[in-house]
Amino acid sequence: MSSGICQRGEEDEDVYGFLVGDIKKEIRRSSRLRCFHCKKAGASVGCSIKSCRQMVHMPCGLEQEFVFQFTGLFPSFCKKHAPTQSCDSSHSLPHSCSICLDPIEPILSYHVLKCPACHGSWFHRKCVQNYAHSAAMFFFKCTLCNNKEQFQQEMLRMGIYIPERDASWELEENAFVELLQVYHRCDAVKCLCHKGREHSSQSGYFEIVLCKLCGSRGTHRKCSNIRVYEADWIFREGLRTLGMFEQVQMCSETFFPVFCGPVERLTAESVMELFTTRLSEEKEKQVLEKTTISFWKQYLHECEEGQCAASLEDLLTFATGTDLVPAIGFKPTPSISFLSSPDNLCAFPQSNCDANHLILPTLPSYQLFKKHLDYTVCQFSVMQDI
Repeated sequence: MSSGICQRGEEDEDVYGFLVGDIKKEIRRSSRLRCFHCKKAGASVGCSIKSCRQMVHMPCGLEQEFVFQFTGLFPSFCKKHAPTQSCDSSHSLPHSCSICLDPIEPILSYHVLKCPACHGSWFHRKCVQNYAHSAAMFFFKCTLCNNKEQFQQEMLRMGIYIPERDASWELEENAFVELLQVYHRCDAVKCLCHKGREHSSQSGYFEIVLCKLCGSRGTHRKCSNIRVYEADWIFREGLRTLGMFEQVQMCSETFFPVFCGPVERLTAESVMELFTTRLSEEKEKQVLEKTTISFWKQYLHECEEGQCAASLEDLLTFATGTDLVPAIGFKPTPSISFLSSPDNLCAFPQSNCDANHLILPTLPSYQLFKKHLDYTVCQFSVMQDI
């Protein structure tokens, strides 16, 4: 960040491309400059605005709310000339940091930043810097809308350092070693292997066969009467328990789309057809609820076109707990009811996943309806990932 030095060498030359001779010159130059904050010599970092004469040591600059941009020519800006963010009055102000979830003062400043894409994700500077150190360039994105490119550019502009490496959790030695371990144990009620439940031969009747669905249960072939050439133990036995195995064998063409058919992509129309609406008996409320239904239809179409922070899959997960429509359908059938609140700013959607039930607020405008639905569904998705 020193103002009087540039990277003239290759990355592997001298100190990461900074030539030793240039470093010594910068040391001599800065030894004559006094820090604006601590008044001691050696201030090598100056504000990039030519008319500004403020010089600081880098640690002093952090205390004085200097903004150091770790991109381009690596410019630095004093508190007076530092870049700022503006607040859009059309968006509601947050109450908590989107990273640590602690209360946040809803005023943009050096210590409080926001996402430029969704405007709904606000966070403490320290929180987003720690997040950037951990996630690094490949995984650093908005915690609410998942925007990556615009979010990273804005954070760099506001002085957040983003390491050019993989995420810290990807660099931990043996971090995922347990995923390389294969389950080897016979879980049959009565194990017939004289060498014990842990023994598995290379082949034959005492080879352990794992569940094809989860891989976390196993059995010796002999213990569950599995022929040497068979491998679908759990699947077959499960269907026999339900009395369906013989029916599947007899009517394979009928059952093929259930077990092997492709997963259909969600559309606005298909999601609308999933839900039944429960209108109130009072006519005045019905007018507001029918308006909300039109908002709901418009929102689904915008989700399908990628114009919302949430996706159709996110919406379905919020309402039912799953992002796929089961082959046998939902039970109970997904439904929608409505919520009327005297304070529109506090009227947010609710859901009961156990009952596949979605509660939509009756709001005066589509913009407010979309904002509240985006915020609630995205926050729900974030909490699901934690």
